[in-house]
Amino acid sequence: MKKTKTIIQISSASLTRRFMAFIIDWYFSSMFALIPVVIAQSIMGNDLVILNRIDTLPFGWAMTVTICALIIYVLYFCVIPLRSNSRFTPGMTIGRKLLNIKVVRTDNKPLTFEILFIRDFIGVLILQGVITSVNIYIMSITQMITQADVVPYFQSVYYIVVFASTLFFLFGRQKQTFHDLISHTRMISHEQTPLSK
Repeated sequence: MKKTKTIIQISSASLTRRFMAFIIDWYFSSMFALIPVVIAQSIMGNDLVILNRIDTLPFGWAMTVTICALIIYVLYFCVIPLRSNSRFTPGMTIGRKLLNIKVVRTDNKPLTFEILFIRDFIGVLILQGVITSVNIYIMSITQMITQADVVPYFQSVYYIVVFASTLFFLFGRQKQTFHDLISHTRMISHEQTPLSK
């Protein structure tokens, strides 16, 4: 009688799979982060509205919904991927699960909140300006505080970092992007294949 065991084949996730997972996660994280804004817009307008803008809100409300959106973003990218259950392994978000990829540390130690915060909050949201609702709220709040058009400056930094990140991925040995490098992580394929013994 043949016994089978499961082995894990590990390889770097392709740029296509990473991008598709990113699009799915962008959609879900943006939809969740939109909830406090819609509630605030509805309260202020005394009507149910779906308006993804905070610059029409008073500053106190705008700051409150931005903080709520940031908390939702952190939960989605820095807390949920730490959980492990029958469907998700650590390092997976909804998008990564659907594309069967996950984030791991380069030293093979368990992921921590701090590592994911550096990777997805600082590296992705702040430095690369992922065009999520949360990033748009940050730019709007900055404009409200400075009373200046800061969007071109944000975008210039984003383009430079995204370009550098793409080069790191294309020519790097472990296919790491900028946010992978600063957090000492990498994105891998996670596929199980039965092996006869």
